[in-house]
Amino acid sequence: LLERALRLYTQTIGQGREMAASLIGYWKNLMDRGDRIQRRRDYDRIKEQLDMLEAAVEADPLEGGIWFGESEEEDFGQYFDGDLEE
Repeated sequence: LLERALRLYTQTIGQGREMAASLIGYWKNLMDRGDRIQRRRDYDRIKEQLDMLEAAVEADPLEGGIWFGESEEEDFGQYFDGDLEE
């Protein structure tokens, strides 16, 4: 789990890196305290968060399009509809 979090830390920037760093710090703290019960409870939660972070890293950054989710046709029409009437 720790190795996976460290790998994701090196592959991310910004909020993703902050999230990985937070998970690393939390997990290291649990390991140092030696609380096996708490470690077992939190293992699945941390693993789930790492799964989400890894999916975000592997996702295509342009999946939403270069228009950030807006339709290209809508933007095009907004600027040029007035020009056609003239």
